[in-house]
Amino acid sequence: MIIIIRTKNFDLSDDIRAYINKKFVALEKFIKTCRVEESSGKMKSSCELFIDVIKETKHHRKGYIFTAKANIHLPHINITADAGADSVPNVIDRLKEEFLDEAKKYKSKIVDESRKDQRRFKNKLKGIK
Repeated sequence: MIIIIRTKNFDLSDDIRAYINKKFVALEKFIKTCRVEESSGKMKSSCELFIDVIKETKHHRKGYIFTAKANIHLPHINITADAGADSVPNVIDRLKEEFLDEAKKYKSKIVDESRKDQRRFKNKLKGIK
């Protein structure tokens, strides 16, 4: 999974970029459909995670100053999560929690569908409809 980070109205430091990568690489275990191929020195992936971190306004000092959105395009589904907070690390933590919930829903649907197919096949072998 390739993580693409975009920002608006502020500059992203290397520490924050590393923090975002550290948080979202752990989510790869919930999304098994990503395949990474290396050809001619470039990494290609079947899925890319887009993270947008936005500073809402330059004059506000309280409340949700930062918002973040995460999108990943998978076969047959797009997973999206939004979060807001007063600092970049807090917004990334909240975004990870939201995205984790959505990824777990996706994974459970895939597993349930597989189990349903296995149950049908087993019943077909037994002669039960």
